[in-house]
Amino acid sequence: SSYDPLLTDYAFFPLISNTQTAQSLFAYKSPEAILYQQLTPKSDVYCLGIIILEILTGKFPSQYLNNQKGGTDLVQWVNSAIAESREVELIDPEIANATGSLAEMEKLLHLGAACTESEPDKRIDLREAIRRIEQIQV
Repeated sequence: SSYDPLLTDYAFFPLISNTQTAQSLFAYKSPEAILYQQLTPKSDVYCLGIIILEILTGKFPSQYLNNQKGGTDLVQWVNSAIAESREVELIDPEIANATGSLAEMEKLLHLGAACTESEPDKRIDLREAIRRIEQIQV
């Protein structure tokens, strides 16, 4: 209710809903993990970015995966909005209205985008992500 994320919920997710686990957790995997089964600390940064984008937009990432049913990838959706300076439109209205710090939420959205760079070498590292999160004043 206070919008405090509980990241451990993601680790317990497979225990709760085993039938949709593979499909749901797929949304949190980095491109290199999906394509090459290669996991690095940058894969964790990607996952953190997806969680940030999910919280800010109020959209579960798998509903935006490219699939046979259509839809847009969450990361692409956010990047397009940032390129067109439409970040405000992406922030979940409940968060935007409740916090009163829309500019800070936009910074967090940009951080989520930086964490989800498709190329691991361009992705920020975890220390930088934490530093930026700590700078956000709500």
